[in-house]
Amino acid sequence: MLFYFSKSIIASMLLISLLINKIKTQSGGIAVSFTLFLTIIVGILTFVLNLGYLYAQKNKYQNAVEAAAMAGALSLCEGDRNYVERIARKIAAENGLAGEEGNLSIVFGFYDEMDNYDDFSTYKDFVPEDNMPDDEYINAVYVSYKKEDAVLIKMEKETSSGAAAVVYLKRIDIASFEPDGEIQIGHNSAWDDVVFFSNGDIKYPQGISAGGKYYNNPEFNDCLFSAAGKTLSCAVDLVSSGLLSKKSVLIRWDSGSQESGANILSGIDPLKVYRKVNDEYLDEWRSKADVIYTPAQAGSDKVFYKSQGNKYYIDPAGVNGVIFFDAEGSGQAKVFIGREQDHAPNGEAIKNLTFVANCPVQLINSLGTSYSMPDSLLYVGGEKDDQATFISTGDIEIYPSAGQMIRFDGAVFRTAGDFILMDGGGFLNHKIRAIADGSVIGKSGLHTSSYSMSGNNIGLFGINCNSRFGPPCPPNIPRLGTLDRTSLE
Repeated sequence: MLFYFSKSIIASMLLISLLINKIKTQSGGIAVSFTLFLTIIVGILTFVLNLGYLYAQKNKYQNAVEAAAMAGALSLCEGDRNYVERIARKIAAENGLAGEEGNLSIVFGFYDEMDNYDDFSTYKDFVPEDNMPDDEYINAVYVSYKKEDAVLIKMEKETSSGAAAVVYLKRIDIASFEPDGEIQIGHNSAWDDVVFFSNGDIKYPQGISAGGKYYNNPEFNDCLFSAAGKTLSCAVDLVSSGLLSKKSVLIRWDSGSQESGANILSGIDPLKVYRKVNDEYLDEWRSKADVIYTPAQAGSDKVFYKSQGNKYYIDPAGVNGVIFFDAEGSGQAKVFIGREQDHAPNGEAIKNLTFVANCPVQLINSLGTSYSMPDSLLYVGGEKDDQATFISTGDIEIYPSAGQMIRFDGAVFRTAGDFILMDGGGFLNHKIRAIADGSVIGKSGLHTSSYSMSGNNIGLFGINCNSRFGPPCPPNIPRLGTLDRTSLE
């Protein structure tokens, strides 16, 4: 646009030059007309220059508020409200929006990327936190800036200009980021309002009868599937398990028919930009840790209560904040997180906790329990600030099924390896989000039924899951939202 402003100025100057040359040969009457015309030309030039200046300022403001909103959204999962606002204001100032020179506003709220709601009061998809729908969570930062701009060539009034931007965190609940990775969803599972994403394939099995029982294909309610590969319904066979000629179910994960529908997106662009579990990410969490454990500290307190070889056992029930386990370069180390001590009735939950380890992690309830003893269940996580987050550079395995009995009431798993559900979900209602650089799978450890063989991939079997229990943190994927005015205005 500035290119056209420049062309207008050049054309005007050429016109003035031609008129000056012509006036030298004309009478005084023509000179009077020229003076009037020159006044008009100067006015046009003033307008063009001012407009160009204001346009440049508008671009500057827009770039700055977008950068500030992006920084704020990225920080939503890293600290409290004051910390996020400080980050956003710092980035705004670095981009030329000093606080004393204008009105910089930072608002936290909810951005409706899934279009679940009708228009809000001001913007179609964004609403401040005070007016957020029930059961939704802060996932967006709105930044606006307004200033009375002094024009380049003074006119009677200064001109007000500004800019606004909103950045939200993209919601992903169950994810596999490696191109060769995949999400395997098993039989007898139910999924409510879950967003699945894979840079590879998403797969689930067809139903089958075995051993006098019917194993249902997964049930999906208000779910969204996005895959750079395909979403496949896989065939299922009965095969000999080698145990008294018993037949067991085998899911043919390597074959299947492609599914389609309004809620299934296949062949999309792979997601390449996301926060990875690397050394930089771990160093940030290490700096925030309330407690840092190393293998040498095994047995030093009731939390880090023992070790067996390269296996380390931690019971963080009732502990809040950030625990960092540093395996000190031991490639064989593995952390077992669960309940060892006798806690209060209904179990003292593991909640309001972030546990970070640079080795594989496994969640267990080592006290052992049963469905008939609900007081001995291990409860992990909760809504909003009570959610529990587990971050690992290796695989994360969970054992919520019978015999160990864990109920996840709001747990987030972020792993640089695979996320593995062992022996099924125990048919409890869970609230889980699992973000893996590798695959999201389920495995069978025992010949427990005609359904499973030891070591057989059974997918995310026998689990009822709803993933709406907190903001989409991690994987911390920011997106610039639109600020379309609502039709209700």
